[in-house]
Amino acid sequence: MKSRIIKYSLVALAILVVLFLIVLLIGLKTEEKTSPAQPPTTESTLDSRLETASTPQAEEAIGSQSYQSTETPNKSENGSISDRLIIKTGDLSLLVKDTAEAVEKVKELTQEKDGFVLSARTYFTDEKEQHLKGMIKIKVPSSVFEESIRELKELAIKVTSEQIQGEDITEEYTDLESRLRNLEAAEEQLLELMGRSGDVSDVLEVQRELTQIRQQIETIKGRMEYLEESAEMSTITVHIATQESELPIVEEAWKPIQVAKNALRSTVTFWQNVGSAFIWLLVFGAPLAALAGIGFLLRNILLKRKKEK
Repeated sequence: MKSRIIKYSLVALAILVVLFLIVLLIGLKTEEKTSPAQPPTTESTLDSRLETASTPQAEEAIGSQSYQSTETPNKSENGSISDRLIIKTGDLSLLVKDTAEAVEKVKELTQEKDGFVLSARTYFTDEKEQHLKGMIKIKVPSSVFEESIRELKELAIKVTSEQIQGEDITEEYTDLESRLRNLEAAEEQLLELMGRSGDVSDVLEVQRELTQIRQQIETIKGRMEYLEESAEMSTITVHIATQESELPIVEEAWKPIQVAKNALRSTVTFWQNVGSAFIWLLVFGAPLAALAGIGFLLRNILLKRKKEK
């Protein structure tokens, strides 16, 4: 009877081992299917390029590309970085030894950069008038914005906070250009229609329409001019003090959409980890559970045989 029990146990262990190997092989095949394809070798890529370049069409294309690369277009069709309109703003908090002296140096730097001062203010923060605090807002050309930020930071013992922002207004400006072209075309058509009209009522109607269109044209031109000037000149606000506690802390704006994305990403990651842990538990726990079950059956059989004897 004991030999039969041992035989059954060995058969059960063999079945478990086979099942484990099958699961392992399935996992390996799945990993091979999901693995990315290997990129072509450098040698094969080079050979294909040489074969392509040897054709007359490829030589002609290469020649035309070389000719085009020597020319510098004034404006790219897809809107390169140099063609985009960016409104740059900066905010600095500087800890200095002498507030009044630092404010004067900021004014001098602004003049050197062909900029101007929008506003400036200095005031004492204590009754004994020992701690002077200052705030100055300046405009500098956008071409020297980064350089100005760097030189302003050199005036400080410590930069307690720094914030730089850029607003891309290219899309708005392009839309205004399109609207302006359409309105100007409509203006020309109305002028032609006014010259042809002989009736006074028709002329007055065309005149009213023409007045409205010209008002829209002036509004769009004013907005475009404002955007151009805002992109040409950058704004920098500088807070200056001799004590770090008196300087403002520039905090990033609350972004609820980004917070929601982060929360969703964390939720997905959490449940992925839970699923992975469950899979690991099944893979490692199934053989152990099977062995424990076999051991439990063998124990019951042996106890039952002892009772029969």
